[in-house]
Amino acid sequence: MADINNSNLFIKPNHSLQSYYNSFKSQIGYKLMLGETRHYSYYPAEAKWPFPITRALRAIEDHLFNSLNLSARAIVLNAGYRVGHIAIYIAKKGLRVFGIDVVNHHLTKANRNIKAENFKQQVSAQKMDYYYLDGLQNNLINGVYTIETLVYVTDLGQVLYKFYQVLKPEGSVILHKYDFKFSKAPKYLKDAINKINTFASMPVNRKFKEGVLPQILEDIGF
Repeated sequence: MADINNSNLFIKPNHSLQSYYNSFKSQIGYKLMLGETRHYSYYPAEAKWPFPITRALRAIEDHLFNSLNLSARAIVLNAGYRVGHIAIYIAKKGLRVFGIDVVNHHLTKANRNIKAENFKQQVSAQKMDYYYLDGLQNNLINGVYTIETLVYVTDLGQVLYKFYQVLKPEGSVILHKYDFKFSKAPKYLKDAINKINTFASMPVNRKFKEGVLPQILEDIGF
């Protein structure tokens, strides 16, 4: 991954995000319940039982890889890298992954995982904020993906525009997010979602109403 210029280390202050991910509750919850692979699971419509969860986790990673639709050795930006499990999985399928995150203990664990898998040539983890991708060359990246990380931004348009800048013209962007239909939700559910958004530092999550994200991408130029 030496052809990535990653000199820009400016991080936008986000105290609530850092507090959430550095809290004991957060770390122990992700460790025990999700094995630190923190993303949605993907089940067939007829599924009646969630286990084994590992199969469902791999299913959405396969969906991500297939949706990127990139050739072998293509460079992919993983924005919101966490501990690197997803990046290593798709790197094993032939892609090169440049991962960025702003949480120190995520990066420590990610680099440990990369070393354990002996994948330093295919995967890297760097402290970098997806608000500030100026350290990356424009039109360098073949693909960008996020899974459950866009909810933490405060300026969604700025982040998506940064993705647009670093992507090659024929590049792919895959954003795995909820798509809410708030108009049909009962009040108690809306209240619960708002409490979750506040507790987990997800200010933009409430904006992901049906069709909003595709429209923003189109307005930017995707």
